Amino acid sequence: MRYRDVNTDNDIIASALSVANLVGQKSYRDILNARISKAEAKGYIAPFEKQILSLTQELRVIETERRRKKLSTRIFQTCADGANLLLGIGQTIPHLSENGKKKLSDSIQTGISDDKLRALNHEFRVAERISNVGYDVHFADLETDSLSAGIRTPDLVASRGERAFDVEAKNVTNFIGLPVNPADQDKLWNLIRSGFTAWEDENTVPIVNVSFDGRFSSNQDYHRRILAQVNISTAQKITDEIDIGDNTRVKYLGAVPFTSAEHMKFNSERDRDATATNVILRFVHPRLILRLTPTKIRNIFKSRIYATISEASKQCSGILPAVIWCHIEYISEKDFLSLNGQDSFLKSVADRVFLSPKREHVVQLIFSGASLKISDIKKGIPIVRCGYRSIIFNSPTKKYGGLTLFPS
Repeated sequence: MRYRDVNTDNDIIASALSVANLVGQKSYRDILNARISKAEAKGYIAPFEKQILSLTQELRVIETERRRKKLSTRIFQTCADGANLLLGIGQTIPHLSENGKKKLSDSIQTGISDDKLRALNHEFRVAERISNVGYDVHFADLETDSLSAGIRTPDLVASRGERAFDVEAKNVTNFIGLPVNPADQDKLWNLIRSGFTAWEDENTVPIVNVSFDGRFSSNQDYHRRILAQVNISTAQKITDEIDIGDNTRVKYLGAVPFTSAEHMKFNSERDRDATATNVILRFVHPRLILRLTPTKIRNIFKSRIYATISEASKQCSGILPAVIWCHIEYISEKDFLSLNGQDSFLKSVADRVFLSPKREHVVQLIFSGASLKISDIKKGIPIVRCGYRSIIFNSPTKKYGGLTLFPS
């Protein structure tokens, strides 16, 4: 299949309707509303959550406009990411088998509820780029039950005549190098919301610090132990650090007068910015300010990037030349370009991949990040495309005669 270069009002309306029908219109609305309501229930949405939720919020805006019969290409001005994703999915649906449609529907629902929409968005963005360079796109991962078949299946296959490429579209977040993953903090917050009961005074707010070495664990039992000790330390006002295992300590720091939720939020943001401490707030009585303070920080961002590329190479067939496109979400242009600076980390990853006998099928490695909005006019229609900075590395080996899919 190929994608359109220009989309009209009717195209965006049809694509939005196709996606809603694929999931089920009521189910689609419910899952969009539920994810955003979950975030809003905390009383505030932290900056990193706003980034994570932005695509889901755009889809909800577009669906609302569709139902109000006011949807048009003007939506690109405010919801470019969401509109481009819906156009990609909408054009793909007619080319999928019933099993492929079912898997796509599941991916959309999981993407919304588990904050994985960005990965799906990247896959469709790569599919569009394949179409732009003159190749047909086949969604191999949607059409193949690779687990039961016991075969390696790439996300996409690009083909033109007798030439074909396996394509893996990998999406990682800039958060993978942080001591506290936002998803893990969110899990702990859910426990705090329902399980913190240790404070009686409605006029004050207790402050508790949780310090930990290295990375904050995602283990649910670990989160329960934190909650239990937070309740104990707060109720008994224990100002000593209490070790709960896993190199983690809980300490009651004292209490401050409660003035307003906005005041709590403002002071907590100042604390976070000044100390790199993650803060969880409980705004309703019994209120709580919970600080997550990392010690002995070790940034694993680079090792996770290489592990992602290594895993992607294993998904390819090993028969066709392979292209791996790794997109880094939520990274600034400055930070992304620094990865390819004087001591180029990205080049070192490419060299390791291309020089490995296990990965000689990989002919191109592409990194992208630092999202950009690109405005243009095509055939009199104003459009906004979601662009990004990208860096392309071509394999020096000649197993496939120097073939490349994307121009450097």
